[in-house]
Amino acid sequence: MLIDLEKDGVQKITSSVCVVGAGAAGISMALQFESMGIKTTVLEGGGLTYPKPGTHDLYDGELADKYYPLAASRLRYLGGSTNHWGGWSRQLDDFDFMSKPYFDVSGWPIKKSELQPYYQKAAEICEINNFKASHDGTLKQQVNDGVLSWQDDLFENKFFVFSPPTRFGQKYLGDLKAANHVTTFLNANATELILEKNKVIGVHAQTLSGDQISVQAQVVIVAMGGLENARFLLNQRNEHNQFGVGNQNDLVGRYFMDHPGFRPIDLMLPTGMNYRRHAFKGLPVMPVISMTEDALLEHQLNNFCILLNQKKDDANLPSNYGQNPWLKGSEKYGTYQAQFIFEPSPCRDSRVMLSQKKDQLGWPKLKLDWRFNDRDFRSVERVIELLTQSLGQYHQGRVNWHKQFTLEHIAEIGGGMHHGGTTLMSAEESQGVVDSNCAVYGCQGLYVAGNSVFPNIGFSNPTVTIIALALRLCDHLQEQLV
Repeated sequence: MLIDLEKDGVQKITSSVCVVGAGAAGISMALQFESMGIKTTVLEGGGLTYPKPGTHDLYDGELADKYYPLAASRLRYLGGSTNHWGGWSRQLDDFDFMSKPYFDVSGWPIKKSELQPYYQKAAEICEINNFKASHDGTLKQQVNDGVLSWQDDLFENKFFVFSPPTRFGQKYLGDLKAANHVTTFLNANATELILEKNKVIGVHAQTLSGDQISVQAQVVIVAMGGLENARFLLNQRNEHNQFGVGNQNDLVGRYFMDHPGFRPIDLMLPTGMNYRRHAFKGLPVMPVISMTEDALLEHQLNNFCILLNQKKDDANLPSNYGQNPWLKGSEKYGTYQAQFIFEPSPCRDSRVMLSQKKDQLGWPKLKLDWRFNDRDFRSVERVIELLTQSLGQYHQGRVNWHKQFTLEHIAEIGGGMHHGGTTLMSAEESQGVVDSNCAVYGCQGLYVAGNSVFPNIGFSNPTVTIIALALRLCDHLQEQLV
């Protein structure tokens, strides 16, 4: 069932579960709870189409020193950020789940094997037909044309595959309307948890015009995205939670991470390299340059990948450049712009806080202070050094390092709009905000879904992992709700 709170006033509803947010995680959980026969209420702050003036303004906020597109990186209507998702998809690597002593916060409290049963279902929800091939070695074995053949134990080719991309609000609208056990409210902005001491029993929500609804529920799942998850929890202050729910250790909002993109080098390689999105056996794939797990650990590096884009103007290379004795011989060479997507190591001072300014509903807006650890850039520099050595040693190409990591260049680094890390998952309460089942420490019945719980984010786009985690949470909750 679908109800627009602005048109149909509903003052009170009772459910087993209340999911706050209808993006990739929220809609995936709603459909899974429907299949389980669990009575569920979904609160979506927007409507069915691009937000009207005033609605999207709820995403406004303040910035510290570094620019970040707070409003542009999110969409407040059914489907959330899947409405502008590019469809890029990969599992996290095994390396991303591992404890790394050179990271301040390192490793997941769960093993990747615990997510593996849910990844394929997540891929099906995202309409990805070749997802298994992207991680079982099939593409690595079969995609040989136009990619480098690495002859050392350092570098390797990895692969992205692609969702169409699936727009969740459009694709699954009919399922939400037809649901027997799930009621989805549009224009219902969650404002306040209903708490009995340190136990959640529901959620208050309202429209911009003031219509209100109270949802009573055994379980509340906050699935509003990496920025709003933190802001919402920080805003829940009372006599039992003076600094916000789950924030007893001052960790809500900390360790904000996004995938930085930077182009410090060009590569001189044979023309026609196929490191771009293309069809392989009729399905879209994109090879990228990355590194083996052993090499990352040996050199104490952050995870990363390199995207290549051949420049159209190769006039700066002489026609006989490929006959250089240090290269392979007679091949024609071109210049490729190399873009790094590198994993940021968790930085405690990179954080979401509350602003002194308030939104239209009367709640403090967020303030974002996006920061990096210096080691992130030293890691990229070391990768460039190793890549230069590898290409030269095996006569495959050359590296032109044209941009160093100065403060000015760091200030220009943009992000992938993947908001992670603000409600970390941890094995111990002192180290995070949620436990290995995404339950908020210190608040019974409250859970968080989304990549805000990721302790390390690797370089992969997060959508399929967000959904896999959400499906795992549904199975965990089914045991206590059915």
